[in-house]
Amino acid sequence: MRTLKKALSLVLVLAMVFTLAVPALAVDKATEFKDYDKVENKQAVDVLAAIGVINGNTDGTFGPDGKFTRAQAATMLSYLMLGATTADALPVSGTKFSDVPANHWAAKYVQYCAGEGIINGYGNGKFGPDDELTAAQWGLMLLGALGYEAKHENIGGTGWEIQATKLAISAGVASAEELTGAFNRDAAAKMALNTLTAKTVGYSSGVDITTGDTNISVNAERGYIVSDKNDKKDETIKGDGFMQFAEAHFPKLKITSVSEDNFGRPATEWSYKGTVIGTYADTSDRVVVYTAGTQNSTVRADLKKYDFGDLVKANVYVDGLQEGTSSKVNSVISSYSDIAALTGNGRVVEVYATDNNIDRVVVINATLAKVASVNTKNETVTYTDVKDGDSFSITSETGYGAVEKGDYVMLNRLATSIDAAKGTANSYSDKGDDVFAVADATIVTGAISSSVDGKSITVEGTKYNQAASYAVNVNTTSAAQDIYLDTYGYVVWTTANTDAGNYLVVTKDAWETRDALGNIVYKVQAVFTDGTVGTYEVADEDKTCKEGLYRYEITNGKYDLEKAEATNSSENYGHAVKGTNIETGTVKLNSHFFAENVTFISIANAGKSNMSATLYTGKQVVTGTPNMYYLTTKSVEDDQSGTITTVFVVGGSVATSNDDLIFVADANKNGTTRIDGVVYDTYSVYINGEKTTVPVVSGTSVKAGEFYTYAENSNGVYTLAKTNSGVMTGATATAYNNYVTINNTVFTAADDVVVIDTRKNIDDMDKIESVSAIADAKGTITVSAVVDNTKKTVSYIFVTDFAATEKTYTVKVAANDNVKLEGLADESTVTSAAVEKSGMKSGEKFTVTLSRTGEANFAADATFTLTLANGMTATAKGAAEKTLSFEFVVDGEITTSVVSLTKN
Repeated sequence: MRTLKKALSLVLVLAMVFTLAVPALAVDKATEFKDYDKVENKQAVDVLAAIGVINGNTDGTFGPDGKFTRAQAATMLSYLMLGATTADALPVSGTKFSDVPANHWAAKYVQYCAGEGIINGYGNGKFGPDDELTAAQWGLMLLGALGYEAKHENIGGTGWEIQATKLAISAGVASAEELTGAFNRDAAAKMALNTLTAKTVGYSSGVDITTGDTNISVNAERGYIVSDKNDKKDETIKGDGFMQFAEAHFPKLKITSVSEDNFGRPATEWSYKGTVIGTYADTSDRVVVYTAGTQNSTVRADLKKYDFGDLVKANVYVDGLQEGTSSKVNSVISSYSDIAALTGNGRVVEVYATDNNIDRVVVINATLAKVASVNTKNETVTYTDVKDGDSFSITSETGYGAVEKGDYVMLNRLATSIDAAKGTANSYSDKGDDVFAVADATIVTGAISSSVDGKSITVEGTKYNQAASYAVNVNTTSAAQDIYLDTYGYVVWTTANTDAGNYLVVTKDAWETRDALGNIVYKVQAVFTDGTVGTYEVADEDKTCKEGLYRYEITNGKYDLEKAEATNSSENYGHAVKGTNIETGTVKLNSHFFAENVTFISIANAGKSNMSATLYTGKQVVTGTPNMYYLTTKSVEDDQSGTITTVFVVGGSVATSNDDLIFVADANKNGTTRIDGVVYDTYSVYINGEKTTVPVVSGTSVKAGEFYTYAENSNGVYTLAKTNSGVMTGATATAYNNYVTINNTVFTAADDVVVIDTRKNIDDMDKIESVSAIADAKGTITVSAVVDNTKKTVSYIFVTDFAATEKTYTVKVAANDNVKLEGLADESTVTSAAVEKSGMKSGEKFTVTLSRTGEANFAADATFTLTLANGMTATAKGAAEKTLSFEFVVDGEITTSVVSLTKN
């Protein structure tokens, strides 16, 4: 194989290459970048990260929009040509450039590239390591890595960019669009990926001519490097007989064409060292893409270059599912109008052509989802579909990179049932491998000044068209609302239909009184949706109104009330329910789903002069037997249902989510603290599993081993309220593998379960992120735990006491006259001796004896294996006798029987 010479230098400007700023943060896969959703060229970043060419910034980001400097360029090119291990092992030395001293982070990479003749400085002894590069400069550098030489290609002096650009396009390093569009790290990665599959070149003959600073060569003959057939490296990329860059530098990098990706698009699979990096849809000029609703005439004009008339039908894939997939039946696409009907705002429709004939149409819808939880231990993210409340989980490999709880994202999900004619999915898969993340949702906040039913809304002067997935009527409102936009800027969700500003809850029946002039008036005690409480004068016709939910208008300074309970009319969205507890994991009340940012208004001392209201945002735990009144948005499907946005709770208690509980480890105060002249007792507690010390308001009864909801004031002083909702205290617990039995109820340990031992003598143990701490214990364990009684899961286990005992077990192995014989010379009957012993300790041995009833003995020196019904096995050697004895070790309760005997 020919050794390539890299000699593409220009004195004027050339020097560039890539990893991010050093020191860098190595990643195993690109999805670990916190800003992976912002990467446009995911295929390039995935592949380059997998082969170790690019890393991340120290803050865990990739920085796709960041500038690409000359020092970064030198680093990336070194990684491309040498591999990360060899490049990082380059000796640290000075460079020939005065602004790149030996202690500069990129010095060794700059020196290597300069020594190879690939980069040069400005001609004044300087390199400009922090100067930003252009796409043309980067393209020229990558040409040098492929073996192209400036002097043979007439690249030099003024106007070098034109020749370099032409050559980069013809060599496959970049397209004209990539060379003229915005240039940043993301774009640089795409050009580097192109280079991996480009052919390497070399030259023969030629005469060098030097004029001033320009060195050119004439009559040189350029040729592609031919692969070495003996090592078969050519098979790793293209198999065309020529040596591609990846074949020379990354021979274990492989490309495989696959029939289609998860969404039905023709695709390519990349793998490195036998591990699949990913599958990526092919792009070419044979694909036309729509992301908005498109007229039939426009579709016809776009596709007229394809010979559509000769095609009877085209395959249609909607969110990865082809209509009639099981039998591979073609769908109904047979005209331009059929394709136009599939398009819609925010919906991706890709039209593919082969040999000038359109043969498939791929439709991809997007779903707005909220991050419900992030499990860093097993890299699992759980999402909630904002529209229908579905919950599903994905791993970081198949999903989204770094997200945080509460983030809103746009996701692609694979369909399980479709309506191909409409381009929509009837249902989706919730399997992790069937969910693919796209990007963060954009949230716009403001009042909606106007709307066009089912088409658009205007938010404080800016018009936003609605996505096809959310083409519903939206009410105008003077209150600020959150409006969620997809990747293309279309509205995919809004809480704007809530008439929350026009509702209140009467907490004390109307009574008669007199105003300052002595006139008879009627007043009520009430709470508004913003938590405001007070006494208000009502219209005379409302003098008999009782406690409940009302819609109101203010007329002549008086509140005109209209009962709003238990109605689903097109004007009122008020509902009432009594005596209902809301537990952890509850996602809906009656038929209505809770909005993720639902407001709970907890009303204390209703009807009394000291009534107060506290607002909580997000799903809450409600206990007691309250009167609850709730408001919903207008349904996205009909006028009879919707999403709950506000809940008034009267006569019960509202606890923050079980993720926001305090556990008191020690009821004895551990000190005091003085805040604004007031002395508060401090206690050792755990908040969400984190141990801390908090000051508590005076008069609070604090008990060890109990859970409390809490409120923290501006001075950092805590008010505690004992809660029994979703918790178990003073309970006896045992565990086996991933299951925990607490007071005879079996719970599954949540993926991010935290076990904390709060006993003083082993206080240093603190957090244990598994149930092994109690699964392996022998004795009686007392715990307090946070549980989900609906899902039967446990998320926090606080060990409060442990009485160690040496537990004893009962062993019982039943006799069996029908032992299965395998490998024995004859069929004489074998019987087992019954074993039944109590009081045996874990680790003790017990013996099971087998006897033959015939004349034959067990073969001498032969090895036999005895298997019990519970899966335990033991071996023994024969000794020309009629009996065999097998020893087993006690491990918990054993009640079983003998099932088989095998001669090995």
